[in-house]
Amino acid sequence: MPDKNSSRFPIEEVAKFPAPGMAAPVSCAFSNDDRLVTYLHGENQSPVRQLHALDIETGERRVILAGLDDESEELSIEEALRRQRQRQMGRGITRYSWVDSTGRILIPGQSAIYVMDGPDAPARTVVDGGDAPIIDPQLSADGTQIAYVQDSEVYVVSVDGGAPRQITSGARGTGKTHGLAEYIAQEEMGRGSGFWWSRDGSHIAFTEVDETHIPVYRIVHQGKDQVGEGAQEDHRYPFAGEANAIVRLGV
Repeated sequence: MPDKNSSRFPIEEVAKFPAPGMAAPVSCAFSNDDRLVTYLHGENQSPVRQLHALDIETGERRVILAGLDDESEELSIEEALRRQRQRQMGRGITRYSWVDSTGRILIPGQSAIYVMDGPDAPARTVVDGGDAPIIDPQLSADGTQIAYVQDSEVYVVSVDGGAPRQITSGARGTGKTHGLAEYIAQEEMGRGSGFWWSRDGSHIAFTEVDETHIPVYRIVHQGKDQVGEGAQEDHRYPFAGEANAIVRLGV
């Protein structure tokens, strides 16, 4: 029997994200001049995160980026699965990186890449992926280039903007992918990326994943309002004892 000082815990509170008392700041980092500590946090227990900055000397806290232009867009299935496998449940701004050499900040969006030219500057679009989602953008070590995966191939673009350059070929339209980690790597090995910059920024190592020999497994979402394609997903799932993806490494 509960005592007189106890209270009921509503089911809505148990099921909601983030759980009560668990909305802590994440992705803490120092600015390149060590003047600020930046972090992601949702106000009032919100799962929608904003980019905050704490001035170490004065103790002042402020939001330096409240949101992105593409936040209302639905995640691509590739990005949704990638976040799910990384147990990344937050929304809004979910990742950012300081460019130590310049003081810029890289912010991956849902369909675009943004850069802030400093903590007080607005976010500008470096690449807009349009209908083809941009996945896993990563900075080169010197902070001058961004590599990312789009439509199964790896691209590179300058942090200053300009036309992206496709650096891999041969995967698109074949059932293969370049630069993406497959299911086993993400879920079982904890490897979320499928490409890596060299230390001097002159080369990129990438994986080629071939799953064409793995039978398609269909998942039907019975709780959805839609029927047909809107309520199902097709995956090449490597069941225990059956074939895995064929993975090759290229540079």
